[in-house]
Amino acid sequence: MIKSTHPTVYEVAVAALLKDIGKLVQRGNKANPVAKVHIDQWFSKGTADFFNLINDGKLPWPRCIDRNWVMDLAISNPTEGSSQSPSFSNFVKQATEILALVSCEDNTVLTEQAWSKIKQKKLKAIVPSLKLPEFKNSPTPVYHYPSRLDADSIMASDVSDNGKKECMISTMYENVWSGFQKDWTELLNKPEVNDDPKLFEEGLLSLMEKWLWSVSSTTSDEQLDISLFDHSRMVAAVSIALFNNHNLRGISEPENQINNKTSTQFRILIGDLSGIQSTLFRFSRESVPRLNRILRGRSLRFQLITDSAIRHVIKKFNLTWSSVLQSAGGRFLILAPDLGEDAMNSHMDHLRKCQDAWLVENYSGDLGYGLAVSKPFPAKSLVQNMDEGEFSLKENGLNSVRDKIFITSATAKLQQFQGPAQKIILKNEFPLGACIACGIRPAKSSDQENFCYTCNEENILGRHYPKSNSVVIDEEKSDKKIFGLSYNLKGCKEQNQGVYGWTFRGNSQFGPSTNRPGYCYVPTFNSEEIQTYKCLDGHEDIKVDDIKTFEVLAKLSKGNRILALLKADVDRLGELFLWGNPPWNITKTSALSRMFECYFSLRLPKVLESCFPNIYTVYAGGDDLMLLGPWNDIFDFAVKLRKDFNDFSKSNPSVSLSAGIAIFNVKSPVAMAAREVDDRLEHAKVSGRNKISAIEDRPMSWDTYIQALEDARKMGTYLNDNILNSATLYKFLKLWDAINNIRVNKASPDDYAWRAKLGYILARIFPSDENRCETQNEAFNFIIKFFGLNQGLEGNLSNCIPGAKLALTHAIYENR
Repeated sequence: MIKSTHPTVYEVAVAALLKDIGKLVQRGNKANPVAKVHIDQWFSKGTADFFNLINDGKLPWPRCIDRNWVMDLAISNPTEGSSQSPSFSNFVKQATEILALVSCEDNTVLTEQAWSKIKQKKLKAIVPSLKLPEFKNSPTPVYHYPSRLDADSIMASDVSDNGKKECMISTMYENVWSGFQKDWTELLNKPEVNDDPKLFEEGLLSLMEKWLWSVSSTTSDEQLDISLFDHSRMVAAVSIALFNNHNLRGISEPENQINNKTSTQFRILIGDLSGIQSTLFRFSRESVPRLNRILRGRSLRFQLITDSAIRHVIKKFNLTWSSVLQSAGGRFLILAPDLGEDAMNSHMDHLRKCQDAWLVENYSGDLGYGLAVSKPFPAKSLVQNMDEGEFSLKENGLNSVRDKIFITSATAKLQQFQGPAQKIILKNEFPLGACIACGIRPAKSSDQENFCYTCNEENILGRHYPKSNSVVIDEEKSDKKIFGLSYNLKGCKEQNQGVYGWTFRGNSQFGPSTNRPGYCYVPTFNSEEIQTYKCLDGHEDIKVDDIKTFEVLAKLSKGNRILALLKADVDRLGELFLWGNPPWNITKTSALSRMFECYFSLRLPKVLESCFPNIYTVYAGGDDLMLLGPWNDIFDFAVKLRKDFNDFSKSNPSVSLSAGIAIFNVKSPVAMAAREVDDRLEHAKVSGRNKISAIEDRPMSWDTYIQALEDARKMGTYLNDNILNSATLYKFLKLWDAINNIRVNKASPDDYAWRAKLGYILARIFPSDENRCETQNEAFNFIIKFFGLNQGLEGNLSNCIPGAKLALTHAIYENR
């Protein structure tokens, strides 16, 4: 291949991604380093060895990427016939120096013994290591062992409990290296990947996340929490920004100017989709046809809107997907080049105009995308150990970049519909009436399901999502576009190789080259259940693998046939990003966002599918979730969620969850339950966080919640043993309401007689002390303790068991 005079942005990105691949190659090989070699030289040799495998034909290489340019940029050793401008070879090298991750390794001379220890290095788990200033004790380090990314591997391990794993780390690295090579070959077996650099770069990113997420990028003990994937992606993002700045200033620019860390070369660009919660539950009435399908489709469409917004941005700024440092929950963060105020404002205005116009037309102002870009900052602001005398850390250092992210994020929320704000009040005509689903946009047909265009698209997505394995993007198709891109769902056996998009489950052989871990779990009918529920109205035509309706989920509830919504998210997320892992580092921030996303989008579906198969995912990703299901399953799952999340964070006190639960009848508006669960979650947070709000007027600690469910089950056994009955539990619940009225100074005179009434009830249902059996005596003691009393029915309100109303209500509902 004849080398061009300068690289493309994709060649720069690929070179940056592969620059440190030698850190996996050398760990995955069995060879020991030659005498007197430095560790950075040994890893650089590994990168050269990787390209030797390609040059020798042992690994394939894409036709669309100039291999010579990538080699020049990756190993900083230009080949013969290099470019006219030597500074081109410095982009990736300069980006690595900016991130300053290898400086501590330069002077380390390797011996066989030292190399043996280095190969034992593991990735320090970033979530369990977070520490907010208010918590005094530092968490005990835990680690991720080299492995493929999956729902189990993201759960960190305590070294003291994994002696066998410690002996197998070398083998684990060998398996990771072997898996990487195998998947590299499979990636390039897709014909169109060979001919499209964008497809290759996105596929390479997903391949690297799959295998390099748990490989440490350095051997420095201080920086073992940054994976090789996160470091390589950041090197690529910085390299791309430098490349674009260089193109802007012209290839004749002196090399020393490219290397000038004090010139402003970078900006942070943030997008934030607002209105998700209110739009998600925008329904015109209680009974909407295909409600669960539309709900599912809306949640997915919000993800597609974010994906399209990102692609719109990176195309406008000549970036690649490597420049996207965060993307979760409708929000994204991109490292962009500084193109000057006029060019930046022009690009941003164009993006806002296109996106705002589409959102106004499709969502009538319910959804809005805020886009904002930070003030420019220099490369040196990303360097950790700066010389404060030469360059002011206070004004331009890491703290400045962190503050710019915070300010830009807040600004993005305020910059919606700046252009077409006056068009939000649409002059729509309704010849066929309003949409039967949302009730705010014109219906497009007069049939039974007279949806508007937007709700119909959500309905179609919701219908196909559960049986699909990939999202396919068509840039040419003219209809059904989101910001100029057409998104379609494809099944697991449809031949869609080498196309834009991503695979989210199933065999990636039949989908796009990019693989995004995780999917939205929803319960489906099996063959036995079909026969059971065909008798329900509207269920005559159900088939195997069809999605269970909300009516069916309600019938699967134990006792009372009702549903529940659970909403939960991570506490103090903003503080964790800003202060949780000092010293602050933009790479760590990106890695932290990715790990939380992995928990909610990758781990959660597995937990649901294996333990709670009848719980429906409304949405899950970023740092939060909303689930719907049989009320008792939701209450039990909350316990499982808290335990599993604690296993993920290793019970780190700085990392906690708050949650809310709302119960509702299947015929009640789901939007009403959504508002209640949102309020309950908010109350749990404002009352101190790390709490859950359900049934009770006040949020409670997780331990109180778990104990309340145990008390409810104990009361259930007394009901089954005919020691208590439901009428008695209702009386206890009324007494508990009286106690609460006294606590909040809202008691009536009758409320103060609760103790006497309790004594009367107990005397009616229990025999005297000497005539009680062992079970009756146990039940009696349980009840008086439940109300904070002793054998003589004496005590005070402070002794009453917290969560009593939850326990009583749960027992009543479950045994109704």
